[in-house]
Amino acid sequence: EERAEVVTRSFAEMEIHPELQSRIERKGYVNSTEIQDKTFEIIMDGHSVMGIANTGTGKTGAFLIPILNKILSEKKSAKTIILVPTRELAEQVEQELKSLTKGLKVFSSVFIGGTSVRKDLDKLRRPNDVVIGTPGRINDLIDRRALKLFDFSKIVLDEFDTMLDMGFFRDVKKIVAALPKKKQSLFSPLLLLLRLKN
Repeated sequence: EERAEVVTRSFAEMEIHPELQSRIERKGYVNSTEIQDKTFEIIMDGHSVMGIANTGTGKTGAFLIPILNKILSEKKSAKTIILVPTRELAEQVEQELKSLTKGLKVFSSVFIGGTSVRKDLDKLRRPNDVVIGTPGRINDLIDRRALKLFDFSKIVLDEFDTMLDMGFFRDVKKIVAALPKKKQSLFSPLLLLLRLKN
């Protein structure tokens, strides 16, 4: 069966901080994708989300845009940790984040295996609104008491099915346990729900 065309809003129609809106326009983004359109208000309202989307459908923007929107308006309550399964994906997420926040004084750091732990410790001595990393390195920094998550209010588990396949379930569970009880969780993809129920 042919799938009906999905009509989505333009970013200009969405309640996005003017500075972030200008960065979105500079990137040439005009209309939101389906997952971006459907999840924007849900994430902005602080609800947890489990979503599934194919590569190239704007999944990264679907969580980054509302998270950055919150950070720009209420920094203290919007600190976010983004967990990804691979170094490559961590770098991709950071690249997208940097392109959306250039000149906005939104601070982020990436923590991945195969890099200098000493440099990571230096990164944690400065403010970080967003922390992006792989579960192994994030746990290492928690164990060293260098990364404290008590004031983080959001966690994104990107490609969580891949993290499970790679054996990161215990690592992720430990990180989630280090977060405040009241937190917003964003999961991708929906396969997470099926895996946790089995």
